[in-house]
Amino acid sequence: MKKIPTAVEFIHTLTGEPDDNTIFVAMIEFAKLHVEAALEKANDKVIYNDDLQSDIVHGRVHMKDVYKLSKIN
Repeated sequence: MKKIPTAVEFIHTLTGEPDDNTIFVAMIEFAKLHVEAALEKANDKVIYNDDLQSDIVHGRVHMKDVYKLSKIN
């Protein structure tokens, strides 16, 4: 997994003079980075068992499908 930037590191990647819109967009992108990383890490920890009848386990729902990044806006 790639290194996820801290808030300070992420802010330093912004170019130009930040305005309200730039900060708003940056906050959304920062949140998406961290949620995506958390879901990816959680997916690595899931143990799938085809013997269970759960739709989530049987259907192999990927953790990224559990929380849509489009909810962060």
